[in-house]
Amino acid sequence: MNRQAIADRVAAVLVDIGSSIREVAQIIDRSGEGVAVVTDDRGRLIDVVTDGDLRRATLDNIALEAPIREVLERKRAHGTSAPVFSRSSESEEAWQELMLRKQIRHLPIVEEDNRVCGLVTWLDLTPQAVASPRAVIMAGGFGTRLRPMTDDTPKPMLEV
Repeated sequence: MNRQAIADRVAAVLVDIGSSIREVAQIIDRSGEGVAVVTDDRGRLIDVVTDGDLRRATLDNIALEAPIREVLERKRAHGTSAPVFSRSSESEEAWQELMLRKQIRHLPIVEEDNRVCGLVTWLDLTPQAVASPRAVIMAGGFGTRLRPMTDDTPKPMLEV
């Protein structure tokens, strides 16, 4: 795995604890990762916010202009534990085992002082899970087998 890639990825999803829910939603949307990593003013990990956390906050009528802190408070009130993370000194195998055990798709990586330095995704650790297809089969025809029903009506439009 390319450790520079995990550092580059986290740069796109870092948000400050003072950010609004709207700002965090925009970052999650732009990054395509489905997650934002919330840090304090020194870049230390506070928590991870997913697009699902934002949907649940919206359903609880938390305003988009409210600080992301309100989403984190909501998570704690509903029994969510502290964020799962790992140290940069740990091995990729340790990261994978932790993600599997905790059933998470994103893992923030921190330095010894808890400053966020990377974000690992499950796909980083299991690239064979998204192997591209070796072939594409495209089948079709003229609908001759179903004539006369297909003379005036395309096959997908036929009543079954």
